[in-house]
Amino acid sequence: MGCQRGKQLWNFNDLPLGNAGGTSGGIAVSFSFPGQTVQGNLAGAYAAPYISNSNGALFGDMTVNGQDATPYLSAGNAAVVLMLPNLEKYFGVLWGSV
Repeated sequence: MGCQRGKQLWNFNDLPLGNAGGTSGGIAVSFSFPGQTVQGNLAGAYAAPYISNSNGALFGDMTVNGQDATPYLSAGNAAVVLMLPNLEKYFGVLWGSV
């Protein structure tokens, strides 16, 4: 599936690592503890999404097979809040582990 043609693609690659949150591509991100922007894996806390068959390509991730090496949002057992800059009719997500 991926990002629909003609739609805006946003990722969280420019957010600082940690729980500070911030704005990325116009989307304001905030966390409840222990949520944070992370990269890689931390045993017992978070694991990077695994990409296969290039399924991240339409979301801007060119990994063919393997762990996503870019920053991602980790909620743990808490909340991640995304405030979109406009009213939207479509919102797609490349989801990792749930």
